[in-house]
Amino acid sequence: MIPKLLSLVLAIAVAVLSVLLWMAKSTTPRVDETFIRTQIERVAKAVTAEENLDFVYTYEATWVGSTKKAMIQATARVFAGFDVQKHLKIALDARRRRVAIEFGEPEIIGVDFLKQHYYNETPGFWNAFSEKDRDAIAEGMRQKALEAARSGKLRTVAKDSMRDFLQLLMRGYGYETIVSFAEAAAPKG
Repeated sequence: MIPKLLSLVLAIAVAVLSVLLWMAKSTTPRVDETFIRTQIERVAKAVTAEENLDFVYTYEATWVGSTKKAMIQATARVFAGFDVQKHLKIALDARRRRVAIEFGEPEIIGVDFLKQHYYNETPGFWNAFSEKDRDAIAEGMRQKALEAARSGKLRTVAKDSMRDFLQLLMRGYGYETIVSFAEAAAPKG
């Protein structure tokens, strides 16, 4: 009686294990270039780098000898990421379980101002601040934040984040991943 019961339990265990292995195999996605591109496009906007920048911006405008000035202390959060529609190349070697992915250079994709403190605003004698001046100050501050972000480490952080993320993602599928970044073409002329 015990050998029959043991055989029955063993047969059920083998059947359950077979079904589980079949389900695991059938739910594992087929890794091809389309699958990789889809995964990258799904997360490219989420994989960004950000940096907070503190700076002082000075605005000055003169009209008929009357000068208005403003000094603004600001904190901006700048975001960098990748536009995969512009540049994304994928080379898959399924036999060696290796994938090479190339992106363009990371781009500055946004600037949010967290704090702006006007600590010295002096209108000119007949040259008061206008809406046009406020717009010029806002654009000048945005340009200063972009300039600081371009010269800082933000793009390197974006590259490292994307590389780390993709290597981790593809390692889960058993692939070695090589991530590279194409240098931006030098302007002609």
